[in-house]
Amino acid sequence: MKKVLTLLLAALFVCMVMPMQGAFAETVEEKLATDQSLWEMYRLNNPEGAVQIEYGANTMALKRAGATYAMQYKKEQTDAIYKFKVKFENPVTPFGDENFVDFCIRDTAPGSACWHNNDNCYALRLRSIPGTSELKAHFSRNNSGSNNTPIGQIYDLTGANALEFGRYYEFEIGVVNNQDGNVELTFSIDGVQILKTVDDSDNKITGAGYFTIYSAAKTDVVIMEVDEGEPGQDPVEEKLDTDQSQWTLNEFWNGSGSVNVQYSGNQIILNKAAQPYIMKYNKQLTDAKYKFFLKFDNLISNPHNEFLFDICFRDTTPDKAFFWDSDDISYGLRFCIRQEGGFKAFFARKNNGDKVIGQVFDFIGDNALEYGKFYLFEIGAVNEGSGVRLTLSVDGEEVLSVLDTDAERITGSGYFTITNMEKVDLTIMEADGEPTEPTTTEEPTEPTTTEEPTGPTTTEEPTEPTEESTTTTSDTTTQPTDPTTDSTTQDSGDKGPATGEDNLLTAFVLVMALTASFLSLMLHKKRKACNTSL
Repeated sequence: MKKVLTLLLAALFVCMVMPMQGAFAETVEEKLATDQSLWEMYRLNNPEGAVQIEYGANTMALKRAGATYAMQYKKEQTDAIYKFKVKFENPVTPFGDENFVDFCIRDTAPGSACWHNNDNCYALRLRSIPGTSELKAHFSRNNSGSNNTPIGQIYDLTGANALEFGRYYEFEIGVVNNQDGNVELTFSIDGVQILKTVDDSDNKITGAGYFTIYSAAKTDVVIMEVDEGEPGQDPVEEKLDTDQSQWTLNEFWNGSGSVNVQYSGNQIILNKAAQPYIMKYNKQLTDAKYKFFLKFDNLISNPHNEFLFDICFRDTTPDKAFFWDSDDISYGLRFCIRQEGGFKAFFARKNNGDKVIGQVFDFIGDNALEYGKFYLFEIGAVNEGSGVRLTLSVDGEEVLSVLDTDAERITGSGYFTITNMEKVDLTIMEADGEPTEPTTTEEPTEPTTTEEPTGPTTTEEPTEPTEESTTTTSDTTTQPTDPTTDSTTQDSGDKGPATGEDNLLTAFVLVMALTASFLSLMLHKKRKACNTSL
């Protein structure tokens, strides 16, 4: 009997200990932090290559360099789900069939590339698709027994599931030892799981390691903390108010009151004058999208240069002119006449020097703007990651989009201003409803003027922009759907990894069952002894 009791107690102890061990090995939800002290940079195949890492308040930008390098997150984990926001910018083109970027987990040698023999790791590998600007994703395993081996499905990030450059996505990459002793790997984008596979091979990696990002010199990689959201508040949709109280006129050299500005119903008419002048909208904003109808007509017959007008925003010095004053700090959307006919527009920045930003858009052909016709304009300036996103849409179609990531970018608040360059009449109308001609015309009022500054002696001729930025025209992105591509390794079903709570429940049930058996045995023995004594 003692032998039976001993075996029973031993089994009870084993059943209690094993689930408890599993319960303590809980999966960690690791939200990546971007503090510089938590990261270590390793140069790989080119120790002398220039590597540029930019740390922001809640972001870390890994600029592409001439060679590969690795960024190690200094927390060693076993079972973990890593969460972070990421965007890709400035990719090299054309794409070849090459590594784009690797996100490695359980990395035992972060100072070595994830394909080297001395490194053990899993990698979520993003690869470029030749001849396109799109990517594919899959998991790989690297260790001494199986170097750089793809495992599981290959998911094509194409079509409606393509990743847009310059846009943040929330990534979740998981690695968990399941109750069968195998390793479950998962990958989700914006809450939608697109990859899941189980490594049940003899070469699986079950121990602890680091999270590492391997830059393959193909793109800028910007990491953002997942809890912070994108920098700045939601942009304000500012529909310009044409009430006279909302505007201030700066006449510059026109102190005699020769500027003729008319306020008529829901419109403001900025008639051309003998000299330039500035109209300031009396609201100071940071992240904003300004909406208004705009019409221009009565162009002078022979403009002496190609500048027509400037629309400025985040203007911290609204009493200074964008196009000549070196002390001005603002972004400007500049409209010009093309020598070949039609108009062109581009963004520029005035802050410790002049800088043209992004592409030039030609309003020609199907995109031509007609004199005497209203067009709905939307001009945006929004802080985005480590830069400022500038956009222009005309009648609902985005024609310019550029991200200013320079050190001189303007991230704070400022005013919306319009500088009329004495060449054309401009009419601004409120954006509510369809544009109509005014039914009444008020007499011009005497504008309130500011102190007359000293004007420039010369006016610089404009130069064509020398830098271009990738333009993003899509406003919407369809969430990734379940993968439809062929799998090289069968998934192991939809059942998730066992948790500590599941193991504790199992242990409790086993303990209760064994205890009941033990009590029943003792009761039976006691009853038998009592009967014998009678």
